[in-house]
Amino acid sequence: MNRQAVSGLVLILLSAFCYAAAAPIGKVMYAGGWTPEVVVFLRVLGTGLVLLIPTLIAMHGRWHAFARWQTWRDVITFGVVSVAGVQLLFFMSVEHLDVAIALLLEMTAPLMIVVWVWLRSRIRPSSLTFVGMGLAMFGLAFILDPRGAQLHLGSVLLALGAAVCLACYFLDSAKA
Repeated sequence: MNRQAVSGLVLILLSAFCYAAAAPIGKVMYAGGWTPEVVVFLRVLGTGLVLLIPTLIAMHGRWHAFARWQTWRDVITFGVVSVAGVQLLFFMSVEHLDVAIALLLEMTAPLMIVVWVWLRSRIRPSSLTFVGMGLAMFGLAFILDPRGAQLHLGSVLLALGAAVCLACYFLDSAKA
């Protein structure tokens, strides 16, 4: 395996670890009196600082790309909805929901994308796509066990809001 592939694999594993560790660490911070807003602010600030240097290196000599208002509007919208919105709504939901349940609800974003694309394009997804969506929803209902679960409705809605923001992240990233 070449050096670039190894570096990419290390970065993917580091990213996955940080993603997986975020919610349990957030729960511990809540127990210490922190609020979801502060947790998300610190995550976004830390990520922004970590990415500042590679961004400045990558943008060197191409500052004109940011001169247009449309570019700035896209960057700000992406940051507020697709980055901060996902995290804020997710961390607010885990105040009263189990992390696993909130994460499962957030991961309904691909299902939302299928429905969104179907409505926008008026092209019906394939039967196999519907089977996959049905299995995903069945699995979600099976895991959540709505018959015996004590779910906090507001937190469920916050987790679904995080799913909408995550769907926006995927759609915006695909557009870019």
